[in-house]
Amino acid sequence: LQIPPDTSCVHSDCVILLGSSPRVCIDEVSAMVEQGDQVDSKVHYAPFNYVAPPKKIACGVHHSFSVSNVNPYSVNFLPETSATIVYGWGRNVHNVLGFGDDKVAFSTPTKIDSSDFAKPPGVYEVASGVNHTLFLVKLPHGPGGEIWGCGLGNRGRQGYLNPDRHEDDTPEVEDIWVVQGGPQRIPIGQGVPIARVVCGADHSIVLDLHGLLYAWGVNTDGQCGVGHHRDVIEPEPVVMPTAKGGQVLVAHLAAGGKHSCFVTAKEGGAGGSAGGKLYVWGCNAQGRLGIGSEVNQLTPVLLEAL
Repeated sequence: LQIPPDTSCVHSDCVILLGSSPRVCIDEVSAMVEQGDQVDSKVHYAPFNYVAPPKKIACGVHHSFSVSNVNPYSVNFLPETSATIVYGWGRNVHNVLGFGDDKVAFSTPTKIDSSDFAKPPGVYEVASGVNHTLFLVKLPHGPGGEIWGCGLGNRGRQGYLNPDRHEDDTPEVEDIWVVQGGPQRIPIGQGVPIARVVCGADHSIVLDLHGLLYAWGVNTDGQCGVGHHRDVIEPEPVVMPTAKGGQVLVAHLAAGGKHSCFVTAKEGGAGGSAGGKLYVWGCNAQGRLGIGSEVNQLTPVLLEAL
């Protein structure tokens, strides 16, 4: 099976872009056989008709999203006065799709009708964890954007405390709560526009236009990179390493279930860093950080093997 480069996959559900003809790829090896049905281990293709062809996609464990900037009624790009179109489908447990928690599953792509997403230019990209989702919504003027979230909220997954919390709730002891209705905006730092967003299983990291990182969410193994292993309820700056007396800048980032990493950017000017160095942190079970040990790292450390 030749898998094209524009592929996103988590566990047994895959969404594959095949040019202008999207398909869904379903690996049924892990399917539950409850009624004696014969289930083979082949990869199956099924037509998956989108109203608007997707340009960007994202997958959680049991849910998926697509973002389109193409007019659903023609082959032309949407005008600058229109917002992108966002679709979600799959399991909606804890309102992870942002449709409200009154329906637990959507078997076909369904448009997310949020008034905040309808303002051009709209959603730029989506990132999903196990039970939470983040949307990077571009600002109408200038680069970057803001982060909006939906899904499970406790333990810092949404980057703020439960708006309906009880007086005796604390970050350590709080009821399970979910974002009600559509996605809600997440305040981050000093309001610097955000350039990228990634989600681990239960934590999130964003890159702002200054090249700095902010993280929040479940932090049991130090996956937020803030120097401790307490859950991070509101976005905190990642403890960044220094190079030649200055703080390194980030070019690209990624998050696994309980670990994170980034690649440094090239710095301009005489004596500037050449970039391309990989830093890792978080859970290091089975050597997932690649640093030659299995000790968790609470802040980014250089992966010297590369």
